[in-house]
Amino acid sequence: MFQQQNTHVQLLLSLPLSLKHVLLYLVLHLLSHNWIINSGVTDHMIKNQGIMSSLIHESFSNFVVLADVSRTLIQGIGTVTITPTLSLSSVFYLLCFLFNLLLVR
Repeated sequence: MFQQQNTHVQLLLSLPLSLKHVLLYLVLHLLSHNWIINSGVTDHMIKNQGIMSSLIHESFSNFVVLADVSRTLIQGIGTVTITPTLSLSSVFYLLCFLFNLLLVR
């Protein structure tokens, strides 16, 4: 695990300075809002509707299946603004979720 983290740090340090600043800002911002970056999820999902810039509350009958195979109801779908130029759309708001998931591919 340590070797894998060290490889990521070396990769970050090899980037151009301006890109390093952007990535560092993004990582710190995501960490400050308890975001987990995950490539194994199907959608962005959040626990805190307060960070959404728009949210549609409707009668959703759709569930999300979590890693422990439990199901939780989607409470709303909306947009989260990460930076003035970076927004996430179609983000699921889950009432009983413990953290925020950022989908990366």
